[in-house]
Amino acid sequence: MNNRWDDVEDLLVACAQDDLEDTGEVQPALVAFAGDALRFIAWLRPFAKGAYAEPLIELFALAAPLDADRLAVSVAGRAWSLEDPIPPVSADADLRQRILLLHRCDGASGTLRARSTLHAFDLTADGVAWGERHELGSGEGWIPRALEVAIRTRDRLRAPDAEIGRQARRVVELGHDLHVAPDVAHRLEAALPPPRPRTTS
Repeated sequence: MNNRWDDVEDLLVACAQDDLEDTGEVQPALVAFAGDALRFIAWLRPFAKGAYAEPLIELFALAAPLDADRLAVSVAGRAWSLEDPIPPVSADADLRQRILLLHRCDGASGTLRARSTLHAFDLTADGVAWGERHELGSGEGWIPRALEVAIRTRDRLRAPDAEIGRQARRVVELGHDLHVAPDVAHRLEAALPPPRPRTTS
């Protein structure tokens, strides 16, 4: 797992490429760092189209007590020219450009710095064809603002390792594909009793 914040964009684009090659879709992901230390990367559990708020909040509840002050989210979408007032979508086809959106928020210096980028792509017979990359400034919408709030409010959500471990287990039980850094795994394993074995009647 790549463990440098400066490389998080390349990491998420590479993960998106793997998803597209495997399934033709991008599974949204959240990466959490505390300073230079990777805390976890998680691929979001299934959710209804556009209903990303609840699964992200579930992961923020794990990132905050791990003191994550750098967060990045990748999601897929579609875009079209603002010069065309009617999106080119019909019952038979969606001609809007497929895109990968990356939203990052960095509060490690004490000042929040938000950046968003857009990566256009197409699926061709030869695989994934990446198009232009566009800088979008601090970004707009719920996700960029939610990243900022999650970082600003993390001090209020400090918790003992046992409680953080229970949230990590809950995240997995909800269906998120969670991968924590080795030092985080050791902390949480040491703080939690092993799960009880299931019994059969």
